[in-house]
Amino acid sequence: MTTPESLADLLKQEEGPTLDFEDSRVLSDPDRLGKLMVAFANSMGGKIVIGVDDGKIEGMETKEEHEEIVMSVARDRCDPPISLSFETVKTEDGDAYVVTVPRFELYPHALKSKGGKTYYVREGSTIREPSRKELRMLFIPFP
Repeated sequence: MTTPESLADLLKQEEGPTLDFEDSRVLSDPDRLGKLMVAFANSMGGKIVIGVDDGKIEGMETKEEHEEIVMSVARDRCDPPISLSFETVKTEDGDAYVVTVPRFELYPHALKSKGGKTYYVREGSTIREPSRKELRMLFIPFP
């Protein structure tokens, strides 16, 4: 469980392979949110902290539909669907969501769009499409 204290510790870290900070606008951008989820799932897994702007809590108030938005993107836009965890953390400065994305178990995840499916990976604090060789490696079962 993420407490306000552990959230404060997360905010002291820099974005990287397993941590990303997003302001609340990401909740209205399912492509961006799905891309983040897929990239984390296809790499080492990680946490997306929503409600952060310039390293500080932006003062967002939680809404019930926000969790539904996140879960719908994970279920409907990601293939296969991503089983993630969603937590609301209330602080004196406002609320934040901590979305924990696990690494894929059997098959890598793709983001579905009108143009088809696209795979993404996380490299440092960036997101990119894997090369053909990297994509083939994602489909090889690991011990």
